[in-house]
Amino acid sequence: MQKLMWLAAPAIAALWLALMCGSEERSSDLAGDRAEAGGEQLSRAQTDVDSLRESLARAERRIAQLETAKPNGVEPNRAEPSEPDREAKSAPAQFSNEDRDAHVARVFAAEGVDPSWHAEPEIRSLLAGALPSGSQLRGMDCRSSLCRVETTHRTVADQKAYVNTLFLPRAVRPLPFAGMMFQQSERADGAGQLTTLTYFVRLGHELPSPDQSRTE
Repeated sequence: MQKLMWLAAPAIAALWLALMCGSEERSSDLAGDRAEAGGEQLSRAQTDVDSLRESLARAERRIAQLETAKPNGVEPNRAEPSEPDREAKSAPAQFSNEDRDAHVARVFAAEGVDPSWHAEPEIRSLLAGALPSGSQLRGMDCRSSLCRVETTHRTVADQKAYVNTLFLPRAVRPLPFAGMMFQQSERADGAGQLTTLTYFVRLGHELPSPDQSRTE
């Protein structure tokens, strides 16, 4: 029995050696497969990186071309003016009272007489109730759309009372005119009288304005 065991020992050792060699071969093959797979993944990743670098380089070249390019005979688009800017440009110019008075006087002087407009009786009726004691009607001249009335007053209080009274009937009854404009002197004349020019506007017309002459 002992002899048989000694005889079998070499065979067992040989079998064990074979098994160990096979295991090492399988481990070596598995490691080789893993290394090969890792190499393929690394190669694909490198390819992707190279592609991204190329795309980035193309984008940078395109941006540089756009920055250095100049328009050929085409002006750049200009921003549209804002709403407040347009309103400021279209807003009428501001005119002083002196400008307005001078313009109305020029329009009145250039007008012809319209015989069909009988405004004097209506104006005299208004003045009869508007002129304070001591104030007087100095002159009246009616044209085609305007009547110019000149009155004199002893004091500033009388002058103001005249103007206020003419405006008062508007709250009671409509005036037979489209509007009125007053030009009051601040200094007395040689006779110590204050002068007021009153322009009565014919119905269907407007008081002349420097804005109208500018737009026409």
